[in-house]
Amino acid sequence: MCRKGHEFAEQCLRLAEQGHDPALLLQAHRGLGSSLFYLGRFITAREHLEQAVALYEAQHHQGLAFRYGQDPGVVAAGFLSWTLWRLGYADQALQRSRAALALARQLAHAHSLAWALHFTAVLHGLRGEWGSTQARAEELLAVAAEQGLAFWLPLGTFDQGWALVGQGQHAEGISRMRQGITGLRATGSQLGQSGLLRALAEAVARRREIEEGLRILDEAFTVARHNGEEYDEVELWRAKGELTLAQVSVQSLASQAASGAVQEAEGCFLHAIEIARHQSAKSLELRAVMNLSRLWPSQGRREEARQILAEMYGWFAEGFNTEDLQEAKALLEELGRSIRPSDVS
Repeated sequence: MCRKGHEFAEQCLRLAEQGHDPALLLQAHRGLGSSLFYLGRFITAREHLEQAVALYEAQHHQGLAFRYGQDPGVVAAGFLSWTLWRLGYADQALQRSRAALALARQLAHAHSLAWALHFTAVLHGLRGEWGSTQARAEELLAVAAEQGLAFWLPLGTFDQGWALVGQGQHAEGISRMRQGITGLRATGSQLGQSGLLRALAEAVARRREIEEGLRILDEAFTVARHNGEEYDEVELWRAKGELTLAQVSVQSLASQAASGAVQEAEGCFLHAIEIARHQSAKSLELRAVMNLSRLWPSQGRREEARQILAEMYGWFAEGFNTEDLQEAKALLEELGRSIRPSDVS
């Protein structure tokens, strides 16, 4: 699915370049950028999305929303915000997200506003700003209900549930996430569902329902393979490592089995890091590195854990007020403290 969309977008770009049509060129770069995003090719996705944003002129292109169903400037800026976050630029991502939402509010086009609200809700969640995610999700639900936008009601419901889970309201949040996925499937939409399922698996695991979380995660892997989605591949492997480790703490495993689970989890984290580096997905790499840095001290590799995390944290030049970087800083400080006597066997 993703690769076919990418091939079609490439054809559109070639035709637009041959015809020297600015509006078609704008749409082609937007389409190619979004398809590259879902393929996990974030560097080239950024290039095309930035070209789309640069080509967009509100006074000339606002009418395109009524022709194509959504405003290309809003959608390009929204996908660019998600791409920038993955590449490690959380503050630039927020700027783009705000610009997309501001533009969408100026347009008398409900579907474009729904896009912008969803983009912004998700970005705030990625940054760990759950109250803002909930606010944007609830606005999205209001717009979808008022305008009869059947596609956006389930996505708004999912975003709202995700925000509730992020704020500790697990039961209600998980219920709404499930409702959102079911509703989205009823529309026939499939794109992006691997990430939704992975988020649901992690949410379920927070309630110590590890087996159910692993079942949902297996479904997420299957959906990702079927759709050709790679945008969330790092997180899928990282989540598998986390849930594999969680199994050790909730089941009565023999020491050999527990050791095998730890080894499997470590392999998942290392694989996630490898994929993240291939994708240049620094924010996703940071998350996987933090998992590894929590695991290694229990194996007597505290200094290695500190070094790999310090190198990863040192790469970032912005986003220090986000949840992930604050957590990384705290973990780095903990790993840097003198080894306690109880840490020595």
